[in-house]
Amino acid sequence: KRLLLFREMLLALDYPDQTLVDAISRGFQLSGWLPKSNVFPTTLKRPSRSMDAVQGMAKGLNKNIVKQVAAAQDEELATEVWELTAEELEKGWAWIDEQCDGEKHVLAKRFGLRQGAKTRLIDDCSVGGFNSTCGSSEKLKIHAIDEMAAYIAWCLTTFGNSAMEGVVGKTYDLKNAYKQYGICAGDRSLLRIAVWNPILKQVQFLGLNALPFGAVGSVSSFLRISMAIWYIGVRGLRLCWTAFFDD
Repeated sequence: KRLLLFREMLLALDYPDQTLVDAISRGFQLSGWLPKSNVFPTTLKRPSRSMDAVQGMAKGLNKNIVKQVAAAQDEELATEVWELTAEELEKGWAWIDEQCDGEKHVLAKRFGLRQGAKTRLIDDCSVGGFNSTCGSSEKLKIHAIDEMAAYIAWCLTTFGNSAMEGVVGKTYDLKNAYKQYGICAGDRSLLRIAVWNPILKQVQFLGLNALPFGAVGSVSSFLRISMAIWYIGVRGLRLCWTAFFDD
């Protein structure tokens, strides 16, 4: 029902990205040529490798990736990463693939990045070549301080210098933003994430149901959603707001 309502709002407001809800429904594509949204400026970034080529290199690359993950030195960080991974497994965002095939699957590696008191999980989808198969015909664009300054300048010019005196602002952070959206069946069957299990003292392999933080296609997919929400707010609700990545 929520997706149907989302589609109705976008259609009613003539939003250019007419296939967004279909993409959410079937899962986002992370490899190959990404679909055009008709929202971002046109540019051309070709894939540097085909998926066939990456799969052909997988046997050698995957062995090296497993060695890198197994050689992680920071035991405390590795424990934090596994605890967060266990939460993802419990929520159904990922699963353990006991049958991971080193010659069939394309591996990425998971590591932790400390940001203040928080540890963020990073799935490096470049190391095994997965990101190199992704191409785009659009240049991703996010809002910066310039857009907010333009809003304020317009208000001051239109309504006078006192127009902003009573105005306050608020930031909304979308919790687990990437994890709310799935991966298309083809990429879900190909991509595996190598992660160190400090309890079993071995590398394990994750299959993913939700968008990984570290895939080029995940950024494009989420920005399509973010811009659609922003558009509904501006056109439909007359909100004075911008959409940005905090990182």
